[in-house]
Amino acid sequence: MTVGNSPVHGYLLSFTDFQVLAKLDELEGYQPTRQISQNLYNRQEIDIFNLQGEPLGLAWVYLMAKERVCFLSRRSPN
Repeated sequence: MTVGNSPVHGYLLSFTDFQVLAKLDELEGYQPTRQISQNLYNRQEIDIFNLQGEPLGLAWVYLMAKERVCFLSRRSPN
């Protein structure tokens, strides 16, 4: 996912143990102490909505910078 105004549809997962975030950070290559440009993805809290557009609250998402997406898409074979 990248920053933008287009809706993204998916599943909302919730966990009672916040240590799960550390495991997800590792999976996504995110280290909060690194500079943003050095992470493959960066974790950010965003507003989320149901299918009717009603607000549900906040959720953590992992975002990839558009520049990195463009760079990676140029490097991968079609």
